[in-house]
Amino acid sequence: MALPGFSQQLVSLSAGDEKTVTYTFPDDSAFTSLRGKEAEYSYCCGTGKIAHAARVNDEFAKSIGDFETLQALQDTIRDGLKAQVKTNYDTEYSEKVLSKVIEGATIPIPT
Repeated sequence: MALPGFSQQLVSLSAGDEKTVTYTFPDDSAFTSLRGKEAEYSYCCGTGKIAHAARVNDEFAKSIGDFETLQALQDTIRDGLKAQVKTNYDTEYSEKVLSKVIEGATIPIPT
């Protein structure tokens, strides 16, 4: 739900800060039942946490499967992608061949 200008009132909050914000829905709001009405929102700002990307190394490879090294994981992924590309190509090729055979086929109808 987008409330134009609303988030700007929260930008300066720090961890532990509390703030009450009053918002008046504009007359052209997508929320027709709320047009022209006021709403009051109370916020308490928690602490932010920063997510860190995993280091992609041998330990990472061991943690996600039966891989001794990162190279083994990469090789497995590469081989799987190559096999998928070949399967897709073979399937597409077979469908084209079958389509051409059907185009040229004459099927006699017994009378």
